Amino acid sequence: MVHLDDRISTVVNGLQGGLNACFAAAVKAFFKDGVDMKRGGLTLSLDGQDTKLFATLGSVLLDGGAHKFVWGARGDGASKLCILRKHLWTSQSSIVGEVGTSLLRCDVITVDGLDAASDSELRTNMRYLQQESARVAPEAFTLLQQALGLTYHPRDVLVDRELEALLHPTTAYTHDWMHCLFVDGVANLTVYLLFEACITEGMSGVYESCSAYLSNWRFPGRLHATQLGDIFIAERRESHRKSHHIKCQASDLLTIIGPLAQFATHAVQAAG
Repeated sequence: MVHLDDRISTVVNGLQGGLNACFAAAVKAFFKDGVDMKRGGLTLSLDGQDTKLFATLGSVLLDGGAHKFVWGARGDGASKLCILRKHLWTSQSSIVGEVGTSLLRCDVITVDGLDAASDSELRTNMRYLQQESARVAPEAFTLLQQALGLTYHPRDVLVDRELEALLHPTTAYTHDWMHCLFVDGVANLTVYLLFEACITEGMSGVYESCSAYLSNWRFPGRLHATQLGDIFIAERRESHRKSHHIKCQASDLLTIIGPLAQFATHAVQAAG
């Protein structure tokens, strides 16, 4: 059996520009070529009455992988890791030390002192890559993309001039909070650091204690959560510690984050 989403993926992957080109076409269909939902609206028949629906493109919600496909963002694989900030670079690139000034920054965990990029600057950078793609060797072009934090596609939304008035990437760019927090994210790291602090303070069995605590928790049946205590069993403890974060499914960590808060409050803090 071939599922519909498999067929869609095959078609999208065969397009020049892939998902990027598909997204651009969808935006134009609703706000330019087909129905202009911002100015003309869309008429819907509801309970026998016509209702006019208007909309603007305000937010594009994506996970990390989709940001790469839609905006061309290279993410943490690039020397310039965030396309929304002009002067933020990875420490591994060593570029901040080579420049020797405070213009470039790395290892920053707050937005203080970081300059936001504008829509115009993002489009200028991508169009520069468009220009250079026909001029430089493939190896040099790869390094150029890494330096700018962008991956160029011929049909990229940032080089499409028809989208300039419709799509504002710096304000529409929205992170999927669940992936940010629970896919090897903030929550995975925070729980790991909590347990490391417990071990440092002499609570060497904190993983096993948490496993037993969760095993006695009764979750709603719809969550299929009977084995969630296994995330912290002794056999998996060293794997977590070696990876420096809790390794588990995002949905599982989302399910147990409330009980983990109770464990931290009523077990860990209560033990001093």
